[in-house]
Amino acid sequence: MSDESRSTFTLRTSRALLDRLKAAADEHSHSMNAEIVQRIESSFSKEGEGKEIQKELENQKKLSEAYRELCENFYRSQEDLRVFSDSFSLMALGFLDEALEKNTNADLVAPLKNISLILKSLASSVRNEKQVRSILQEGEIESHAPEEFIQRIIRSLGDDTRE
Repeated sequence: MSDESRSTFTLRTSRALLDRLKAAADEHSHSMNAEIVQRIESSFSKEGEGKEIQKELENQKKLSEAYRELCENFYRSQEDLRVFSDSFSLMALGFLDEALEKNTNADLVAPLKNISLILKSLASSVRNEKQVRSILQEGEIESHAPEEFIQRIIRSLGDDTRE
């Protein structure tokens, strides 16, 4: 450092602190002035580190909030998919049941019965007429489906769905 870039000032401190600074300077093999300058510069760099840590914590909080929102959206979409799947299964079951009643072609009846069994297993959590109506309502189907069709779905699920 050139003499023009240096400044001189007087520091008033306790004798105990002055002794600690002298011991630290001796331990690090440099002057008391160098020890004081290094400690002051170090305090400023730690201040900057604190700001960096604070900024990192804020970024972590933003990431955590984004992750929480992503999870909520995922669960919401899972629920929407469940509603669609249940509604579709019940509707398809109703149509298949109708096709099975009207069809006498043995080549078609066996595959239709297999599909019907698959759809019944997909709708296996449905236990009563109230649940059937609730699922169809969630899928916005009940208002479009005639009562006869809803009753057909309930019958095709079996006797244990009656309330």
